[in-house]
Amino acid sequence: MNRIFILFIVLLLQLNLFAACEREKSLDSINTIKLKDGTELRGEIINSTNTSITVILEKGKRIEVKNSHIIIEEAANFIEGYAPVKIGGKWGYLNKKGAVAILPRFEDAWNFSEGLAVIKIAEKYGCIDLNGNYVIEPQFQYMTRFSEGLSGVIKENHGYYIDRTGKIKFEADYDILGVFQEGMAAVDSGGKWGFIDSTANLRIALLYEEVRDFKEGLAAVRFQGKWGYLNKKGDFFIKSQFEFASSFSEGIAFVTLDTLINRRYNSSIFIDKSGNMVFSKRFCGAGEVKDGWSPIAICFLNDEGEIDYLWSLWNVRREKMIELQFENLGLCNYGLAPAKWNNKWGVIDTLGNIVLEACFDSIGVFFEGLAPVLFDSQWDYINKNANLMFGLD
Repeated sequence: MNRIFILFIVLLLQLNLFAACEREKSLDSINTIKLKDGTELRGEIINSTNTSITVILEKGKRIEVKNSHIIIEEAANFIEGYAPVKIGGKWGYLNKKGAVAILPRFEDAWNFSEGLAVIKIAEKYGCIDLNGNYVIEPQFQYMTRFSEGLSGVIKENHGYYIDRTGKIKFEADYDILGVFQEGMAAVDSGGKWGFIDSTANLRIALLYEEVRDFKEGLAAVRFQGKWGYLNKKGDFFIKSQFEFASSFSEGIAFVTLDTLINRRYNSSIFIDKSGNMVFSKRFCGAGEVKDGWSPIAICFLNDEGEIDYLWSLWNVRREKMIELQFENLGLCNYGLAPAKWNNKWGVIDTLGNIVLEACFDSIGVFFEGLAPVLFDSQWDYINKNANLMFGLD
């Protein structure tokens, strides 16, 4: 009798444990979905179509909600056909039809790279494929996006690079692991940076205070407080002499000659890969060159005697600037650039035309023909014709 009673108690405890786990799992999958009419729905998103999502509410009722009625709390760019979005406090992915293609269930979610996306769940990082299936189960303290077939990960305080199946390719016991670009990845140990190759060899010694990834065969590095450019042999191709240096893009990089002077005057220039100044014109800020265009900033003294900035688009091939000037300017892509004037964001083209009037709180850069836009705490996307994906209420 006692044995039967003890077995009964053990079984009861196991059932309670199972129920507790199920409750925890259930709570984990609950979203608080905000709608544009002010309604909040607490439930689990179980399905989606191109026009709506299906939600099971906490009391078991199943309802359909139109995608255009949902508030997107945060949004990133479209890469490889998908954009990470935050809905109901969790991250998932939209496709270009506006459907919630991968249901929001992650603490964090990054853009897809080489068909895989880094996600975070229960404080651990892993990877999913384009269907939302786990390819690499969440298990890492830290993880980079996949590039050139490799991802840098840290597990139990040890660093590794893994392949797309999660198999360890080689150990890399550094404090910070970078992404492979042009066969090299930046790594940090004790605050000093260098570069390794894809066979785990330290190709460029840990000597630098700060580095950028290799682009067009050169990497910008900061050495003894000054920026210069290394080649893949680790030699200075352009000696360290600048207060700031961008990566090369379309054969051109943006550098600052003197920080102290830059506080009062325009002392930043574009250089070529020989380190020579490309144009006679100087600026105080610039962005990446894309299709021959770069956002540039010019300093001036305002009425209060303080330094202020105006931004415009500069054609690096024609050495020509558009006439309109703005409070701020994003990177140009597809001939379009986000621009800020009257404290709101709109869109301009490379002819200086206003494509979209300034009415948004924020606009991202156009990628794959779409840009994220923010208005009144709601995110949406616009296409190259300035049409909204969902429509903001």
